[in-house]
Amino acid sequence: MREIEFRGKRMDNGEWIYGNYSKYGKAAHAISLPNEDSEDGIEYGCLVDPETVGQYTGLKDRNGVKIFEGDIVKWGHIEPYTEFNPRVAIVEFAPLMQYRCLTETSLLPKGEWFVSGGFPCQPHSVAGKRKASEDKRDLWPECQRMLCGLRPRIALFENVLGLFVSDGGGFFRGILRDIAESGYDAEWQVISAFDVGAPHLRKRVWIVAYPGSSVLSNTRYKGIYK
Repeated sequence: MREIEFRGKRMDNGEWIYGNYSKYGKAAHAISLPNEDSEDGIEYGCLVDPETVGQYTGLKDRNGVKIFEGDIVKWGHIEPYTEFNPRVAIVEFAPLMQYRCLTETSLLPKGEWFVSGGFPCQPHSVAGKRKASEDKRDLWPECQRMLCGLRPRIALFENVLGLFVSDGGGFFRGILRDIAESGYDAEWQVISAFDVGAPHLRKRVWIVAYPGSSVLSNTRYKGIYK
């Protein structure tokens, strides 16, 4: 089972802290820390910047550093750089508005067999305001940029069912247009978590993109498509 842990920056001194997350009212966000002075083990909460709060994903980078929501995995190399020093994954935190154009495709390997990404669902979810491309959290343009820059053999994108009707269906049509203009064909299907053995439904839209000249444009694999 994945460890449940949250992280955030303290409002008073900017220090990163880790623990349980609590929200008080509409504005106060806190991370609970052990209280060494408490005999009954009661924790105390430290107010944190809500823009920095993220949950542990259950993943670690190559250096054993935990990856939290809001982290960006960059590619770097060990200093000093030589042909014997391999490229490594570097985890850094970045506020939401720094997500755009943060990863330079020139630093990433090209032509990899498979690239995947789940762009934010908030602009399209029926639980939100559904601002589509007008939402500052819309990162589909970054997905297209990576598709064009990395040129993978196969790309897989995921989002909520609301993607189909976001902006009256115009957003999804725009995705297909962007994929086509990038030199790729696309197919899509709704697959739920229940379909792959999970004890909950959670239906999602899955979009598979592949170059028009690839073998997938003429051959359908039962392991990929239904």
